[in-house]
Amino acid sequence: MYKRIYIETQRTILRNLETDDAERFYALNLDKEVLKFTGDKPFENIQTAKDFITNYDQYEKYGVGRLAVMEKITSKFIGWCGLKYSHDKDEYDIGFRFFRQYWNKGFATETAKVCLEFGFNELGLCRIVGRAMKENIASIKVLEKIGMTFKESFDFDGQEGEIFEITNKEYEERSPNR
Repeated sequence: MYKRIYIETQRTILRNLETDDAERFYALNLDKEVLKFTGDKPFENIQTAKDFITNYDQYEKYGVGRLAVMEKITSKFIGWCGLKYSHDKDEYDIGFRFFRQYWNKGFATETAKVCLEFGFNELGLCRIVGRAMKENIASIKVLEKIGMTFKESFDFDGQEGEIFEITNKEYEERSPNR
């Protein structure tokens, strides 16, 4: 069954990626600075971005996925954020990617926080991880701001990477409304 996800924050709406997002999704992945610490390659063209979205099966298989982040004021696609299940590691990880003009404005932290909330409160997950290249100080700061703690280093496509994590119990202890 296809899982529709819709989450609002103060400044954004998070929802499933749609084929109409392909052009902006493609443009996001064209920026070398945006991809610098991801290990990903740019899409070849808008059609390959559309094909990626069409074949993206995280929502159906696992009830989670990377979500389009729409700025409420402009209704514009400004990036993505969300959980992804990795079958080979049997874990859920949080990720985010935004157009550069939205960096350092709190969008990654704001959306990542609600994705953790969704994972723990709606899906009943026990643990969520976040991965970042050690050089990616901005993403590491976001992972720390949302309550994740360093777990271990790992090889991130030939670069030194760091894994952060938070458990449901830690999340509940750190949540002010509990």
